[in-house]
Amino acid sequence: MSGELSLFSLCCLSIIFFLGYFEQQITGFGASLFCLPFSLFFIPKEIFTPIVWAFTFAQSIYIFIKQRKSVNKKQLILSLLLACSAGTLLSVLFLERLPAAYVKLGLALFIAINSSIEIYRIRTGIVKKGLKLWHYIFPVGSGALQTSFGIGGPLLVAFLTKTIDDKNELRSTLAGYWVFINGFLLISQCVTSGIPSESTKGALYLLPAVILGMLIGNLALKKVNHKTFSLLVHIVLIASSILILL
Repeated sequence: MSGELSLFSLCCLSIIFFLGYFEQQITGFGASLFCLPFSLFFIPKEIFTPIVWAFTFAQSIYIFIKQRKSVNKKQLILSLLLACSAGTLLSVLFLERLPAAYVKLGLALFIAINSSIEIYRIRTGIVKKGLKLWHYIFPVGSGALQTSFGIGGPLLVAFLTKTIDDKNELRSTLAGYWVFINGFLLISQCVTSGIPSESTKGALYLLPAVILGMLIGNLALKKVNHKTFSLLVHIVLIASSILILL
């Protein structure tokens, strides 16, 4: 990004980030995937990435502290351990050798099919059967995808929704995960290459839109019941599978 953002670009980015963090305040995920393809029309990815890491980190701290009693500690620790150990190893040894387009297509198809099945289950009232052994591949894959391509969120959500239905429990558990992951990513960039000054300036410009999105998202969340929340999560996952391909 060279020079100052035009008023038009700033207005468009503000709308994009407002919508992204409005949605994430409700579901606990999805802002990065939503904002990325649209933001790249106005700012390069190396400027965008630290902005969204910082906003997601701050938002996750807010949700995590506010709803810390709802956190599913067992699922949070398990997800972090599998994602950061086996997931990172899988990324280095295998995933980074594959064409990104094929990986993204495979993930998009899997998420769309899995969430369609979950929507059918919710609408027909089929009771969850809990985790099966193969479900533990989800957080491993999430860690690998996050390390290689920055798109690990949908697979992690698909894993957590296998056992978590309560909206506060899901959001707070996801928030704990993002606090760790995005905090680590921010610290790593600060140490290795530093945060671009354009990212800092852009974050200050977009902060009011993000705060407004979070506030209105909080109000909307109070009106969402259990079944609607579960359906919304999987609708957002299907939308995310499309955005992955952009």
